[in-house]
Amino acid sequence: MALPSLFQIVFVLVLSNLVSQAEVEAKRQAHAREVTALAHNLIRVSIDTVMSVATFHATQEKMYLERAKYDLQMANISVGKLKKLCESQKEQSHNAAAAQQMVRTLYSTVSSMSMPDNNATVAGGIFGDRLRLNKIRLIAIKIDAALMKVVLAEQGTEEDADDKAQKARNLTRQLLLLGVAVNVGLAFVLAYYFSQSVAKRLLVVRENTSRLARRQQLVPAIGGDDEIAELDNAFHSAAHELSELEQFKQQLIGIVSHELKTPLSAMQVNIALMSGGITGELPPKAQQKVRILETNVN
Repeated sequence: MALPSLFQIVFVLVLSNLVSQAEVEAKRQAHAREVTALAHNLIRVSIDTVMSVATFHATQEKMYLERAKYDLQMANISVGKLKKLCESQKEQSHNAAAAQQMVRTLYSTVSSMSMPDNNATVAGGIFGDRLRLNKIRLIAIKIDAALMKVVLAEQGTEEDADDKAQKARNLTRQLLLLGVAVNVGLAFVLAYYFSQSVAKRLLVVRENTSRLARRQQLVPAIGGDDEIAELDNAFHSAAHELSELEQFKQQLIGIVSHELKTPLSAMQVNIALMSGGITGELPPKAQQKVRILETNVN
């Protein structure tokens, strides 16, 4: 009985471990997807910023510059979230911190395009904006490079987590099938064991029933506290009571025989004397009664 219980305990522990492992890998996968989505969004923002600044440089429309500044403000918030998500991974955290610093530099550079030098000539202002535009492109490329490192690392993490989660799910499925098969097998084995045990106990009860009817000694009582054991104990109690009753009968016969022995002996002597004619000749009818008495007493 201990073996099935031990199997069930081990089975539940292993199954719980596999389920926990699958949950951990699913969380890793979700985390990697969130980081990748944030990084991709920041890459898109850096590209949009370069396009907005280039459009501003070409058209001198302030709305493009304002759009670029707004996008960078939102990007600064997003890169902060990215840094927090990557804080448990040293290399990823370093790349996110570098991206955050470059986003701030990019914002400062874009903002400087709206503050031309009053002493500069028009040609000098245009030349300065062109230099700033090239700087913005260079910073955007560096941001994209740092973020791509994050993306590639997280894609590897996502693939690894997906692979491990899939393996855990497959192992869980196989373990469940194995558990079902083993439990079915154990059910058949235990059913056979209990049926044989009950059959043997019933045979003992039947044997004791026959022995009790023949006034023979019973087979030793079977153990347990079930109905079969109670029935067998009832037969043993009945056999014990019958044995005590037989002993009482023998004792009673012995007592009666002892108590009647002396009077019967005296009667036998008297009857013998009467038959021998010590009291004189008896009439035929009396002689007949004496012979009957003599037969009964002897």
